[in-house]
Amino acid sequence: MKGYIIFFSVILLSAVIANFTSCKKHEHSAPVITVNSPQPSDSIAVSDTVNVSITATDDESLHEMSVIIKSHAGDTVFTAYPYVHDLKTYMFNDYYHTNNAGMYHLHVSAVDHDNKRSNKEVLFYLVQ
Repeated sequence: MKGYIIFFSVILLSAVIANFTSCKKHEHSAPVITVNSPQPSDSIAVSDTVNVSITATDDESLHEMSVIIKSHAGDTVFTAYPYVHDLKTYMFNDYYHTNNAGMYHLHVSAVDHDNKRSNKEVLFYLVQ
């Protein structure tokens, strides 16, 4: 009888420990955004095309992403909302061209399924 009590006590203790360890919520990180191009303060000739190259990663999976370029006056001149749902890594590569010299702001946002958001902004110049 004493052996059964020890045996069931060990099983009960194992179940309690397993329950506590399985209930711990794993903390996920926010997505990581890397802007490969343009680089901060780049001066690009208006005759050239601006290569917009970005990598977004998440430790679990991405939910959504936006890539927006605005003129310094605040006018939106480029938008992209690539489909990144359930991907761990997404490499965005596109091109922007304008004949208007000036300062531009690249805004990138990525959100994961835990609703953790990362934002990155790069300021670059288009020159004559």
